[in-house]
Amino acid sequence: MRNRYPWHLFRTTIHSNHAIMKPHCTEYKQARVNSVGDRKMPLLIILFSLLITGCGSSSFAQSSSAKTAVLIIGTVHSGNRHITPKTLGKVLSNFSPDIVLIEQDEDFKPVFGLFAAYWLRIARPSMEQLAEQRFHRKNKHIPILAYDTIIPARKEYVRKLTRIIDSFHDSLHHANMDEADSLRYADYVSRHNRFYDLYINGTLAMINTDTVYKIEADLRAREQLLILLANKYVSDKQLIEDYQAEVLFWTARNDYMVKKILSVAAANEGKRLAVITGLAHKYYLRDRLAQSSRLIFQELE
Repeated sequence: MRNRYPWHLFRTTIHSNHAIMKPHCTEYKQARVNSVGDRKMPLLIILFSLLITGCGSSSFAQSSSAKTAVLIIGTVHSGNRHITPKTLGKVLSNFSPDIVLIEQDEDFKPVFGLFAAYWLRIARPSMEQLAEQRFHRKNKHIPILAYDTIIPARKEYVRKLTRIIDSFHDSLHHANMDEADSLRYADYVSRHNRFYDLYINGTLAMINTDTVYKIEADLRAREQLLILLANKYVSDKQLIEDYQAEVLFWTARNDYMVKKILSVAAANEGKRLAVITGLAHKYYLRDRLAQSSRLIFQELE
């Protein structure tokens, strides 16, 4: 079975208020800071472990019984015909957060003339940036804070990561697998296509259901299968190493984000936190944050 979507759509967008990319390059491509072809990954993972430890050093005060309400909003960074700045802004307004957390490495700063530049096609901000700007206009007292790691040279990084992910899956697609492995890979592709049918065409309410959550978690659990198949059938060992490094960084980055969210929650007990994230991150954030007894999760209305 052939995948219907570019494979690089399997990672969440590296989107930025300072770097706006074409839509087909804007979903789920955040994994490694350094060039994916170099050998700096072990050092990077070590540095992230140190950062994670630092960010997670604070704990919830035991003297307070108030729990922090958390709404995790999985989005399509570039938007679709149903997921727009208006629909995301409506979800935020309905939740009435005290703090909004965004998948960025810098806290939100309003951009003068952003909407005019967007309508005139001078700039191409992400759907989320437009929603955040709109929300900020009416809620200037509400902080919009970053919780993601710093990824320098993002455009160049996206191009390299896109090549790795697409090349990795193209190699598997063209591999001369035996019947059993071919069926296992075809099953993965079928599940992947099902997920992105929802992802590309769904509403915010639809893509934030338990059904989509379980599909995404299942796909992530199968990544080790992909690596096993690649080691068995793909001759380009450098490509396999690069893909494995990307998977390692994906986990390290998610752990970093979890610790940042917990740090903000610890400092704001009893308040309401809205967490905007690429849909591909939501399963991981939800699973790890659910381990805290100081949080109570809200669902999209």
